[in-house]
Amino acid sequence: MEVYKKLIEKISKLFATISAVCLFIIVFVTVFDVGGRILFNRPVYGTLGTIRTLLVFVIFFSLPFAQVSKTHIRVEFILQKMNKYKRHLLLSFGLIYNILIVGFLTYGCIRVAQKSFMMKEKLSGIMNYPVWPGRYAVAIGLFLLSLQYLVDIYDYYKTYQIGKRTK
Repeated sequence: MEVYKKLIEKISKLFATISAVCLFIIVFVTVFDVGGRILFNRPVYGTLGTIRTLLVFVIFFSLPFAQVSKTHIRVEFILQKMNKYKRHLLLSFGLIYNILIVGFLTYGCIRVAQKSFMMKEKLSGIMNYPVWPGRYAVAIGLFLLSLQYLVDIYDYYKTYQIGKRTK
C-alpha cells in the first residue's frame, strides 16, 4: 500500500504542477491581451477560450494535491470537541461518503467527456475551441481525488483501528 500511496502522491504533485503551469499561461495570455488592447487597440484573439479551458485544468488538477497535503476545508471546531475515537470515526465516514460522491461525479464526467469528444463539441467565437479537453480534465481530477480518498481511509484505519478502543 505504501508504494500505491507514494505513486498517488507523485501523480498528484505532477498534476498540481500542470495546474500551476496553466495558471502561469492564463496570467501570461491575460497580460498580453490587456497590453494589446491598451497599447495597440488590438486584443489577442482566442484569449477567452484559452482562459476558460485552462481554468478548468487549474481547478480540477489541483484538487488531488490539496487532499494529499490535507489543505482541503474541514470543520475543525466540531472535530476539536470530540474525543479521538469519535473524531476518527466521523472522518472515516466522511471519507467514505466523499469517495461515493466523487466516484459518481467521476463516472458522470467521463460519460459527458466521451459524448463531447464524439460530438466534437466546441466553444463558438472568433476561434472555435474544443470543449472535451476541459471535460476530461474534470474527470481526471475527480478520479485522482477519489484515489487519494482511498489512501486516506487506509491511513485512518492503519493509524487508529476503527472498532478497537485503544488509548
